Amino acid sequence: MNVQIIQDEQGKSTGVYIPISEWEIIKADYPELNESQISIPQWEKEIVLNRIQEIKNNPSILLSIDSFFDDNK
Repeated sequence: MNVQIIQDEQGKSTGVYIPISEWEIIKADYPELNESQISIPQWEKEIVLNRIQEIKNNPSILLSIDSFFDDNK
């Protein structure tokens, strides 16, 4: 299996990358994985949709990625 470990700036493992072809094989072997799909509550969806609309209405509220990281050090 060609799995890659994703790490943050400090070298802490934060995730795993599995190629989609291998993920499909895993799902075929373990069908219960399909049953455990995450359901996002409607109130969370509404928050995201409201934020998207705010950005569409006022794109100047977005920060550049460099500015974001400078402000969050």
